[in-house]
Amino acid sequence: MVQGKHSGSRWQLRLAVLIMLMVTVLFKPGLAASGNAYVKFSDIYYFVDERASLTAEEVKNLPPESWSRSRREVPNFGFVSNTYWFFAQASSLSPGDWLLEAGGPLLDNMEVFVYSGGKAVGHYEVGRMYPFANRELFHRKFLFPVELGEGNDLTILVRVQTTSALQVPLRLWRPSDWLQKSQHGMLLHGIFYGIIGAMALFNLLMWSILRERAYLFYVGIAISLGLFCATMSGLSYQFLWPNAPLWNAHAPAFLSFSCTIFASLFVIDAMRLRKTRPRYARVLQLVGAVAAMGLLSLPWLGPGFANVFAGFLSGVISAVVIFLILFALPMQRRYEYGFSVYAWGAVSIGVLLLVLNKFGALPQIPLTEYGLQLGVIAEAILLSAVLVRRYYSERVAKVRAEAKARDHERLARESQERLLAAQIEANEKLERRVAERTLELERAMQKVASTNETLKSMSLIDPLTGVGNRRFFDQSYRSEWRRAFREKAS
Repeated sequence: MVQGKHSGSRWQLRLAVLIMLMVTVLFKPGLAASGNAYVKFSDIYYFVDERASLTAEEVKNLPPESWSRSRREVPNFGFVSNTYWFFAQASSLSPGDWLLEAGGPLLDNMEVFVYSGGKAVGHYEVGRMYPFANRELFHRKFLFPVELGEGNDLTILVRVQTTSALQVPLRLWRPSDWLQKSQHGMLLHGIFYGIIGAMALFNLLMWSILRERAYLFYVGIAISLGLFCATMSGLSYQFLWPNAPLWNAHAPAFLSFSCTIFASLFVIDAMRLRKTRPRYARVLQLVGAVAAMGLLSLPWLGPGFANVFAGFLSGVISAVVIFLILFALPMQRRYEYGFSVYAWGAVSIGVLLLVLNKFGALPQIPLTEYGLQLGVIAEAILLSAVLVRRYYSERVAKVRAEAKARDHERLARESQERLLAAQIEANEKLERRVAERTLELERAMQKVASTNETLKSMSLIDPLTGVGNRRFFDQSYRSEWRRAFREKAS
């Protein structure tokens, strides 16, 4: 028995690893295309403007010792409140059209100054707090066209003030290279949102048929996680709400809280914790209640650091708590537990990579950029396996219950038939015995009657002469007398 349980657990692990490998293979073309097809700036320097009062000309005239060299290719300072200036130069660039990629899609306010040959050739003010139409190019990232003449160098000066993670990639792209890289990126997003959308639609249809809340909670998780990833990548602001910058600033925290609520409800319902582990159910109810309070408090928090931090904290806490609760459940008893552990383990790793990257502990590389999407896809597939396994288990239990009910019905019918046959046999036996007793009684009565007639005859006839005696005469006399009196004859 123990060997069978361990075999089932190993089977779940192998299936989970296979699913994750399949997801990685699907993402491989896009990850492979995330190479260094761009032109790097030789050095990137930064300056902290604590008073946020300096102009671009004043920053350009700062002494060299005021600047600090970034140790990373993509400057990443996590969540900071100060205003940062970035300075970068590139030389020996071929003339023609270039694209400047500056900053990530979640920066609040960014001001970009472009100089070529000592002259200002571009000035842009962008950020997620500006309407999307203010951007130079219709793209989820901040892209700026740069036209260089023969032998010109390029100088970039960027001012950033944000409440989100301060990550400022500065790269130069040839339009053809950028187009190729962008196409591979859209392939990854297409795979990701296609899988998430298909899973959400499938479980929505299952809910419409079965009316079980776990399927509806799963749809809430899929939609929340999908929109969260779209918001973090800038796609939602590009296509869904381009004219709502305030909502765009609130969206990550809102979606993080809503995902926490749906995830808590899903685990409680799908794992049947109210019946099997009521204490764990109360813990998850508390996590969901805290997330609901955070959701309601978003208008008072504002689109600042508290908003972003609360959203990230909710996602991390819920992922860790759910993973620990599922890990503590008896995995060998039900296959659903094992699938759920692997699902939340995958998404927990993705959330951890994202948080460490946003807080500046990890660099911005393809793994930290797409780790959450990989975890979400693995979670979506494995949680769907949980629901499919649950449906299969309930179906098997229903079939077994129906078979058992049919067996009971058959046994009851057979018992009833045996009882009826026994009753019929008993009735027939009773009728035979009554008939026999009736026949014996009739024979006895006939015998008694014959005996009475014999006795009567013996009491009226003289046995010696064979002539009626005095009693016979008296009876005959009275009878004749009554007849003569009745007929008025002599």
